[in-house]
Amino acid sequence: MNSRRKILFFSLGLLFSVISAIALTMYFQIIQLKISQHALVEKAYKESKDIELKGYADLAVQSIESFYNSGKRSQAMRTLKKLSLGPDGYFFLYNLDGTVLMHSRQPELIGKDLRELKDANGDPVIQMLISRALDGGGYVDYMWPKPSSGEIERKRSYVTALPNWGWMIGTGVYMDDVDRVLGTIDRQISHLIFETMRGISIIALIGLIVIAIAHKRLGQASASKEIDDELHRSVGPKLVLIMNLLRDVMYQRARIYDLPTRNLLKSISVETKGALDLVRKIRKRYELMGLLEDELREIKKGFERSYRTPVLFTVEGKTEDLPKDANEELCSLTEDALNNIGEHAAASQVYLHLRVEADNIRLTVQDDGIGFDLDSFELGSGIKNMRERMEILGGTFGIDTAPNKGTTITATMPRKNKLWKCIQWVRNLL
Repeated sequence: MNSRRKILFFSLGLLFSVISAIALTMYFQIIQLKISQHALVEKAYKESKDIELKGYADLAVQSIESFYNSGKRSQAMRTLKKLSLGPDGYFFLYNLDGTVLMHSRQPELIGKDLRELKDANGDPVIQMLISRALDGGGYVDYMWPKPSSGEIERKRSYVTALPNWGWMIGTGVYMDDVDRVLGTIDRQISHLIFETMRGISIIALIGLIVIAIAHKRLGQASASKEIDDELHRSVGPKLVLIMNLLRDVMYQRARIYDLPTRNLLKSISVETKGALDLVRKIRKRYELMGLLEDELREIKKGFERSYRTPVLFTVEGKTEDLPKDANEELCSLTEDALNNIGEHAAASQVYLHLRVEADNIRLTVQDDGIGFDLDSFELGSGIKNMRERMEILGGTFGIDTAPNKGTTITATMPRKNKLWKCIQWVRNLL
């Protein structure tokens, strides 16, 4: 397994571990929040209802206190039966042996012994109520049918004993209101869990995309580096060597060969130069070209090796953020100008100056060679091509020369040009 794949699997494993840890932590924290919210809501609801229930029970006992003291049981039972707290709020009365004495909402239960009755949870409801009443009174939670709906609901009752008569009196409240509140909380918590997990999933997806892009670019960078190494360290130098050998043959041993052979050697030299241009274009296409200053320095070195003529290279301004297409054009123009000097100028010194201004890039190539009469000399296709390329790119091209005065070529192009963007867009399409 290569290093890039190891990095990919490690990154994916790390992302999965972190996302899983975050998801589990968030999930358990939300569940804890749900539990604590349930407890707080139910506690608050019970506390408010407990005060209310005890108040009702005390009121009922007070309403029959005179009958209780005088032993008038039937009058006390009728009074309790008349008391109502709404459709689902009522009082109930049991003997301490579990027999129903009064139940205003379920009269069919009167006279029945419910001591062994168990609710939906399997709890002995009546025994629990009697036990709590004999303990001095208190609250009991159980399941019981709700009169208005007939559904089995949670109920909380307060009961107390009337020991002289062997009675248990109580009243209760159904907990479906708090169950609805808790249900709302549950739905909100479920929605929160869903949104949280969706957010974490989106983060995970973004992470996967970032890792995939990074892995792809890492592969491209590695491949580009390999291409650059091959072009810059192998192919390019070999082509330069071939050109130097050809020039040595052409200029140093020209008399040995006949005219067709010399023309053939010249054609080979031109094709080799074209191959070098192609190498530069490939490096630029894969964004492997360096700074313009560095590229011009390499061209300078190649010219000095080929023609044994020194070049003084100077730079003004920063070349880091120049358009890549401008770099390519200026490199090509520099090579053409230097080749013309090497082949025709018989110069002993060449000056190459690059000036980067706020709006323009200026390149000057000057030699101290034989020069020529510009008015009477017909410019070759190479110089014409240089001028046309500069004009197309919104720049200018100038040449200043005279016999025995050397030659100065000046090319200026804008740093920012809509044409650069157009060229880049077309090349991206291709």
